[in-house]
Amino acid sequence: MTAKIYSYRRVSTLTQTEGVSLELQHDMEVLSKLSKEHDLPISDRIFTDEGKSAYKGEHLKQSTGELAAFLKAVKVNNIKAGSILCVYSLDRLSRQSIGFAKQTYLDLTNNGISIYSILDNYLYKAHDASHEILATIIFERANNESKTKSARTLGTALKRIKDHQNGVTTQDGYAYLISLGNAPWWISYREDKAVVPHETYWPIAQEVYRLMLSGMGNLKILEHLNENYEPPKTRTNAKRPERRTEWKFSTIANFHKQKSLFGQRTTNIKSQSYTLVNYYPPLMSEDEWYKLQAIKKMRSANGNRKRYSLITGLGIAKCLLCGAVVASGCCSDTKNTRFFCAGKRNLQNGCVGFSFTGKCLERILLHVLARDLFINNVIDTSDIDNQIELLKAQQQKLQQQRDRVFSVFMDEDSLDTPDIVRGKFKQIELELNQVNDNLTMLLNKRSQLIAQQSIFNENAQQFFDRTKQVNKQILDAVNEDNQDLRKSLRPKIQKLVKSIEIAGQKLAMYFRITLQNNEVIYAVHHRGRSNRNYTFKHVTTDKYLKQLMQQIPSKRPIFMLPIEE
Repeated sequence: MTAKIYSYRRVSTLTQTEGVSLELQHDMEVLSKLSKEHDLPISDRIFTDEGKSAYKGEHLKQSTGELAAFLKAVKVNNIKAGSILCVYSLDRLSRQSIGFAKQTYLDLTNNGISIYSILDNYLYKAHDASHEILATIIFERANNESKTKSARTLGTALKRIKDHQNGVTTQDGYAYLISLGNAPWWISYREDKAVVPHETYWPIAQEVYRLMLSGMGNLKILEHLNENYEPPKTRTNAKRPERRTEWKFSTIANFHKQKSLFGQRTTNIKSQSYTLVNYYPPLMSEDEWYKLQAIKKMRSANGNRKRYSLITGLGIAKCLLCGAVVASGCCSDTKNTRFFCAGKRNLQNGCVGFSFTGKCLERILLHVLARDLFINNVIDTSDIDNQIELLKAQQQKLQQQRDRVFSVFMDEDSLDTPDIVRGKFKQIELELNQVNDNLTMLLNKRSQLIAQQSIFNENAQQFFDRTKQVNKQILDAVNEDNQDLRKSLRPKIQKLVKSIEIAGQKLAMYFRITLQNNEVIYAVHHRGRSNRNYTFKHVTTDKYLKQLMQQIPSKRPIFMLPIEE
């Protein structure tokens, strides 16, 4: 891999993205000029952060920021030293305080990446002290500008909030824009800053509402919208231009939850929450909104949603190809849970997707986590310890009672001892003997469990292979009749697993399971065969995957993870 010229663009609001095509055309002219001057090829990839604030550092978030992705590629040497990053101006990299901004600059230049600013027509060279000083001055100025703008924006917003609460509106009755955050996709703004219905998307939002009232499901509505309408530009699809041609599932799934549908807006400024009624043009009344909630809730109940997956809904499972979440559904024939790529199912990302019976992955995961999920439960002595403490306290109390009776009369066989006292003494003795027997039994049981725990620790691998008790617990857990058990395992799995990445082809499914201790387990399930037919192997890095691939018969091809050499 050789050094190249890369382009990075960032705009902080969605309205600024309208001129991106013209900016791109100008960028290409600059890139061509740099390519000739420095004899470097131009990278096909363009890094773009749209609708992200450099003042808040949103473009540096690992999960969504494109600049964060570029910095990561630099650090792992996927982008070579000697490369040039082309930006419109240096403050596109950061408007944070000088310490954070300079760190971003040094993360690039210390790794041999030079930065070209189109606005300044200047190349900030790597490992150049004078260029670093100049960059520091520019970052300091940009941060001060953003601070001033932020303070001014907050001041204006607070005044607008107060005016709105006092009933100030436009002549035609619309609220004035409060410039914090983004509006719902069916809302727009006029030149006079009035909050008005979007000319294109307001009728579509009304149609979505009518379809939901009729009982149509989210996927059907999504399919209808993709067949008939262009999707709106949102913060979630701004970072991926290829997704702007499709409506996003979450846009529909979250539609009915938004109180903006009946005009309400809630905004937070300096830890103070403000709820504004009649801020947005109402698409429905508040009563109609609550009716819609009831309809969606009833549909959820009728759909038998009280089925608990051991994989999905925990924030850990995603598609390895497109990064979309993995969802679950009930097979209409077998009534078993199936997992599928939500990106493919929801008509987005262009992902080839997958769908497979959930039992195979659940079985694999339960075997991997068996020690923490099941073994520790078998050898837990806390309940026994509590019972032992109670019996010891009872034993001590009875011994004290017996000793007091004996000390008063000295001789239990004396003829002068009243029968009632002798009977009390015998009763205490009987109770004490029973407590002693129970205590001895619990102490022996505890010793056996501790010994059993020692065996588990010494022979953990043999335990995985042969213990019938754990195997039965795994079978019980994958049995979808045991929903209470499955529900109880979900939080435990969430604490133990960092991520599960899934991909597949026609003949096999591929899983990469990363635990919270960063241990990685690769598993391959051969499709079309028993749910028990799988191979899993512990490895430390992705490069070991090649060894795993060699173990799979060539007649059963599976997805090959891209590996950087």
